[in-house]
Amino acid sequence: TRYRTGLDALDAVEVARADLEAAVRREAVARALLTLQQDALARLMGEGPDAARDLYAGGKAPSPAQPALPKSLPIELLIHRPDLAAALRRAEAAAQRIHVAKTMFLPSVDLAIMGGFEGSVTSTKISKLAGYLFAPSAIGYAVSPGIRLPIFQGGRLSGNLEAQRADYDQAVDAYNDTLLQAAQQVADSIANLKRARAEHEAQGRLLGAARVKLDLARARLRDGMKDRREIVANEADLLESAFAQRALEGERLIAAVDLYQALGGGYADGPHPAEPKPEPEADPITPAVETIRSLGGG
Repeated sequence: TRYRTGLDALDAVEVARADLEAAVRREAVARALLTLQQDALARLMGEGPDAARDLYAGGKAPSPAQPALPKSLPIELLIHRPDLAAALRRAEAAAQRIHVAKTMFLPSVDLAIMGGFEGSVTSTKISKLAGYLFAPSAIGYAVSPGIRLPIFQGGRLSGNLEAQRADYDQAVDAYNDTLLQAAQQVADSIANLKRARAEHEAQGRLLGAARVKLDLARARLRDGMKDRREIVANEADLLESAFAQRALEGERLIAAVDLYQALGGGYADGPHPAEPKPEPEADPITPAVETIRSLGGG
């Protein structure tokens, strides 16, 4: 209108047209992203794509509630992570294999029992054979105890024990590495969540200031101090701030999900810190094993 009346140049018209096309492009991208999110939700529900089509039919997007971030997160919560739990179980299994390798050094007592029947009378009559064979005097048995000492093994038992200890050290090292990576992921997720919340709150204050600015522009328009261009510009700024706040709200929700995933799920129900840890070298048979090894056993 200003161009037709000679109050403005054609440049302003082209700038306004470019802004319009950019807004149309942003709307198309937003609708496509919305459709992709609806399809993802339908897939999570185990339904077809049409199951989530009316999710935003009311014109107002739902705002999922987030549990408050606790003041402290015990490291024991990380046991919920499948990778860390698997690494811990492998370390515990390696510790048990060390116990088994140590028991091979201990002496063992073998008890062999043999029994049978003996017939000392010969006869050609089959009917009398059973009477001779199963008579009380024909029953015989023998008991022979034996003791096995783990000596003269050529280092086989010692080599097996050292191999199990090496496997245990490797499993513990893998567990520690997994634990450090998990702790780092949790720390990064917490920092990202705090950043997203701070930005969302700041954007909310910026949105409030944009509303006040628009109200002031409308008041000046009513008083005849400004024309409608200021109202349109302030409305655009308000919509831009609202769009940015929605984007930051999405980032905040994604950061919360990343934290849940880094923890393995939730803030509670972790193992008690006083639960026993694997200590394969603190078992009671270790002194006996070392004594046998010092005497040349194994």
